[in-house]
Amino acid sequence: MSLTEHLFPGSGIQPGTRGVVVDGPHGWLHQSVTVRFDTGFGDLREVDAPLGKIRLKRRDGGLDRFTERARWVGLCRLGVAAALLLPVLYFVVVYLWTFHTIDGLLPALVVAALDSAASMVDLVLTRPLQAAVFLSVSWWLGRFAFR
Repeated sequence: MSLTEHLFPGSGIQPGTRGVVVDGPHGWLHQSVTVRFDTGFGDLREVDAPLGKIRLKRRDGGLDRFTERARWVGLCRLGVAAALLLPVLYFVVVYLWTFHTIDGLLPALVVAALDSAASMVDLVLTRPLQAAVFLSVSWWLGRFAFR
């Protein structure tokens, strides 16, 4: 059982995920509230969260405002994910167009990844500042898209 499952059983919601309270406190012994969470790519999920496990970030933020923000952030994440995954998809399409089979696709992907890693080492050695900026931005975009 993961920490997430322990905090919110069956929900898969990570601690620290933003949400909006949609229903007030309920329950006798263990009071909880219904919270709508943004789960990533604009998908919203409602769970009953114990009062002791949630933290107030802003009062009167509004359900419509939260939903609109979740939709826009989800669309941005989807765009960044597509931009990061497009080169791999392009490689697969060109490979299939050229060889008309998936035989050897996995070794070709491994060779391409190793070639890219060697090129990155060359970039780090010859242009360290540009490489640092590129790697930092790529890391941040990956964290944003796939958190």
